[in-house]
Amino acid sequence: MKQLTSRQNQAKATKLKITEKAMELIKIHGFDSVRITDICESANISTGAFYHYFQSKEKIIENAYMKIDLLVEESVESIQYNSSYDKILEIFKQAMKSIEELGYKFMADIFKHSISSPSKYSIEATRYPYDAIRKAIEKGVSSGEFLPTTDSIQLSWDCMRIGRGMVFDWCFYEGSYSLPEETEKVVKVFLKGFKSK
Repeated sequence: MKQLTSRQNQAKATKLKITEKAMELIKIHGFDSVRITDICESANISTGAFYHYFQSKEKIIENAYMKIDLLVEESVESIQYNSSYDKILEIFKQAMKSIEELGYKFMADIFKHSISSPSKYSIEATRYPYDAIRKAIEKGVSSGEFLPTTDSIQLSWDCMRIGRGMVFDWCFYEGSYSLPEETEKVVKVFLKGFKSK
């Protein structure tokens, strides 16, 4: 992997800082109530600097998804797994823990703006969760853990649909239940139909 220059590292750190400050403000006040000037003040940057990194406030949502994906990837890939099934469950567990920490109000705002946004990063197949689940399924099929007829692409899409549905339901119930625990129950039942043992 190519090493980033100090300037690139600084730019990456600034973009991350802006995203984190924006996420903190949105979590407290809601997306619609937070202005770009509020984000700039919190991140201690100028409005010009904000627009250097983001075209709009909505673009921060995409970056927030990327941040969550990175945290999930770091957690998941640091563990050795006995099975592909275990790895898929861990991907869901880490993702849902990160989402639960953000809170249901934050996620409800994210859903609202993601649906109307022209950017559809949240459903891109190149995202870490999609790609990691697909690869785990392929490995599971190769090892005989999953049925040989299992379509890894379709199953990874279906898994992600389940994940989005669980988050949506959790928002409806105002975060009144454990998102990681309930998601694990549903995913286990779903994957059982594809296991060969």
